[in-house]
Amino acid sequence: MKRALVPFFVMSILFAQALHGVVPQKWEIRNKDDFLRGKLSGISVSYDGVLSLSPKEEPVEAPVEDFYLSLLLTPQGEIFLGTGHAGKIYKIGKSGKVELYFQVPEMDVLCLARDRKGNLYAGTSPNGKIYKITEKGQGGPFFNPREKYIWDLFFIERGVLLAAVGESGGIYQINMEGEGIQILRTEENHVLCVEKDLNEDIIAGTGGSGRVYRVSSGKKPSILFESPYEEIRSVALDREGNIYAAAGGKIVSPVTPAP
Repeated sequence: MKRALVPFFVMSILFAQALHGVVPQKWEIRNKDDFLRGKLSGISVSYDGVLSLSPKEEPVEAPVEDFYLSLLLTPQGEIFLGTGHAGKIYKIGKSGKVELYFQVPEMDVLCLARDRKGNLYAGTSPNGKIYKITEKGQGGPFFNPREKYIWDLFFIERGVLLAAVGESGGIYQINMEGEGIQILRTEENHVLCVEKDLNEDIIAGTGGSGRVYRVSSGKKPSILFESPYEEIRSVALDREGNIYAAAGGKIVSPVTPAP
């Protein structure tokens, strides 16, 4: 009986020592950078560290091209894809079917827009022009501002189309007949993006000095913000009218607060 107790006693001592060697560890995950050190699956993290369910991701079959330069999603769930360097525009249906929709003479399709009638408009480069495409394989030049780049297109009221251009830098306002006038000329060589705010003012981002402009009807254009970066690639507005600007490129100046 004593011999049987010895192994049990030894095992008990070893088990107790093992338990004594386990030290509880505590760590805290508080901010965005903490979460991004791990792998996120099915969730997203905001800039202030708040977790939420992420949008569902579904792979989309796409054509083999050198570059995907522009994309337009329609209310019907169709996708128009502008590419480079062969100047091709593709249509991807809801079923995932890919078809060549239109081809322009220029190398790159930098931007796409659609009017209320369903006509597609494409901005191209180099020697940029704007094309109006009424249906598959049917279209032609709509407006030629004699600029090298058509960076962005945006429709406002009454079917008026805005075109952000470079390399002289400006915005053209084009009516439904394809007649346009320049409504903004900037110090920068490129206006890269254009939007409209709640007051119907035009908001534009530039390349060269990375500025955000406001263009009000009947008023002199004003600079809302000057970023430290050389480009404002895109602008967006929320329901409260706050403006968000995506900046990039080299740092060219210190931050200037908005007036």
